[in-house]
Order: sequence, then structure tokens, then C-alpha cells
Amino acid sequence: MDRSVAPSQQEIEKIEFAKAQTTIFSSGIQCHSILQDDCKVVKMEIEFQAGSKFQDKALIAAMVNNLILEGCEKYLAYEIASFFDNEGAFLDTSCSADKASVVLHCLERSIPKLLPYLQEVLSTANFPQNEIDTYLKINAQKFEVNREKVGWVARNEFMEELLGQDHPYSWKVSASNYKEVQREDLILFYNNRYKSATFQVYLSGKVTTEVLQTVENVFNQKGIERHGVSEVMMGNENNVSDVKLIEKKGAIQSAIRLGAVTINRSHADFPALFVANTILGGYFGSRLMSNIREDKGYTYGIGSGVIHLEGLSYFIVSTEVGAEVTAATLKEIEFEMNQLRNVLVSQEELKLVKNYILGNIMKGFDGSFSAMARFQMLNHQGLGYDYYQNLIQEIKTMKAEKIQAVARTHMNYATLKKIVVGKL
Repeated sequence: MDRSVAPSQQEIEKIEFAKAQTTIFSSGIQCHSILQDDCKVVKMEIEFQAGSKFQDKALIAAMVNNLILEGCEKYLAYEIASFFDNEGAFLDTSCSADKASVVLHCLERSIPKLLPYLQEVLSTANFPQNEIDTYLKINAQKFEVNREKVGWVARNEFMEELLGQDHPYSWKVSASNYKEVQREDLILFYNNRYKSATFQVYLSGKVTTEVLQTVENVFNQKGIERHGVSEVMMGNENNVSDVKLIEKKGAIQSAIRLGAVTINRSHADFPALFVANTILGGYFGSRLMSNIREDKGYTYGIGSGVIHLEGLSYFIVSTEVGAEVTAATLKEIEFEMNQLRNVLVSQEELKLVKNYILGNIMKGFDGSFSAMARFQMLNHQGLGYDYYQNLIQEIKTMKAEKIQAVARTHMNYATLKKIVVGKL
């Protein structure tokens, strides 16, 4: 084998989708499932409308999600953890801007024993004061460490710079927030967003008929009131801005974040924007990586992406570079964005990127867990599986002229919000 010669490329003709089946329980709960017969494990994600955009104080949404398994009316935190550990199960939580989830991984045979217990914990969580105090102490200490890291500061500042201080997506954490949280804040958020609110269930793996029946029986119990939630938010217009510098004395690196509100997956231009972003900074062989990492040696990594929230989407470029080359890096980012706008992509590069994207889509449906993650994205965005069919067709027939036109419309360096933390 000659390792100096790249393997031949093979065009992807067709991608098979493992599609989710949706069951609506008599209580109104939607349960989405994908069966993988050769798997003995079940992954269950219970998803609530309880992201940070719904909180009235900073930290509340994340704290409720982190502490919901740390004690309830019948059980202490160590008892809950021990119960699931003894069954070989794994419990986790996650919280984003839009959603909050509790995730269970376990063997299919353990579902009848675990679900009633989990339902009891989730419906009677009581947020013990000692657990709150411990959480605040640990995370306040982490905050003091993180605020010295240029990358963390840039992430903490970026959404406020992009959307404005009062936007529901632009929560910024400060040291004082850790002193303002009260137990009553957590209980109120929990009552409104978990205990009395609707949720959806996502099941993947060994999802047998018996598993579905158990899930329905457990979550159809009386005494849980549920109501729908529908909040939609829009971003502000992108205005020309200078670089916002947050200077860190003695910094040997600078963190760079550039971004703008952009189109979502439903827009006709999105497939071309998806390809343009991949070319610019969406994979390891991208132009930003080739120029700023491989050629210039300014960074270990740089990338760009289009991030999709329920209320809006935004384009972002992010990296950390040597403090002495911050200005030079910004110039190279501008250069590469202008190249996309002014010079047609070569057929060789376009073919490579098309195959990369199609391969990633195929990989995203490899196994029920991955396929369910893809379905969740579609469900959050109000899209169907035809989105992927259309995206694949658009990518396969994409022309360089279309990419250039979309880059000129949606990728303008001059209108990006720009943050530098470190030195400029």
C-alpha cells in the first residue's frame, strides 16, 4: 500500500434513513422511537421546554436541570445514584438555550424497574438546600478559574454582542449571579417547566413493544398536569461593527469570535450556505484551517459553523491564536471570506467537500442513537425527512456559481459582530 497516495473517492448515490415512529399517548405526550434489533440497550431522553431562554435569572435553568436528580420527597441524592448504579444504568442531564433533558441508558430488561422510580424522582424533586449550596460553591469557584481563560470569556460575551443584552438567548454569567440564586427560584422554574409542563420522549435502541407499553403506562399516571408551550423569538438586524476588545493583560493567546444572525434550514439558500461554510471552516481540510493553522501556524484549530436555535440561526467563526498575531488572523479570515465571495470554487475542491458532507449525513444515520439525534433536530426545527432528501439532492447538483452568490448575500465580513479577548 502506497500511503502517499490518497484513496479513490466514490460518489454516494443513496442514503437510507432509519426513521422515527411517533406515538401519542392518551395523556398527549409524544413518544418518538427508533428500533435497533441487534442492540440490547435502550436510550430514553425526556425532553422539557426548560432551556435558558425561559429563565428569569441567570443560572436557574442549568441549576434545575443539574439538581433535579439530587433528591426528591422519598429519596436522597446518594440513594437515587445508587439505585441506578446497581442496575447498571447511566443517568445524565443536559440543558441548552431551548431545551432541557434527562437521559437514561439501560438494558432493555431493566426498563420496568427503572422507569417508575425515575418518574417518582422527576415528579417530586425537592432541591435540598445542601445540594444547592454545594453546587453554587463549586461552580462559583469554576467561574473564577474560567474568567481567566480567554476562550471562556469570549463564549460568555458573544451572544450578548450578537443579539443585545435583553435578548432571551443572550444570558451572560457574572460572579454576582452565584449570590442571587434562591431555592424558591429553582422550585418555581421546576414547577412551571418540569412538573406542570408538557414533555416529549425519545427512545432508541432495543425499543420493543413491551418497552413502549411500559413508557406509556408510567408517564400516563394521573396527577401530572400538562400544557403546551410555544415561544418564538427573532434576532436583530446585523449592523456593521468594529472589533470589541476585552483586554487581558499578560495574555499569551487571544480568543476570536465573529458572527451574524443568518438564515435557517428552511430557507432556499441554506444548502448553498451549508456548502460554503464547510469550504470556509466546516471541516479539518477547510480554507481557514489550511491557511491559518497549516500555512501560517497561528492556531491549533479554527472553524466556522451555522448554529441553529429554535428562534434563530447564526453564523460564527471561532479560534484562539497567539496574542501577537491576532490582527493578522482577522485579516486572513476576511481574506478567505472575500475569496468565497469573489472567486469561483474549483471543481476539485467542490467535489471533495460534497463527498465529505454526504458522508457525514450517511454517518449521522448509522445506528439508532445517531438516527434519533438527527430526528430530534428535524423535530425541533419543524422539518420532515424530506429535508434530508432535498439537502442531498441540492448538494449533489450544487454549482460553484450558486455558492458564490450565496456567499455574497450571507457571508459578509464587514457585517459580522467581532469580539477579541486578549490582545489586538
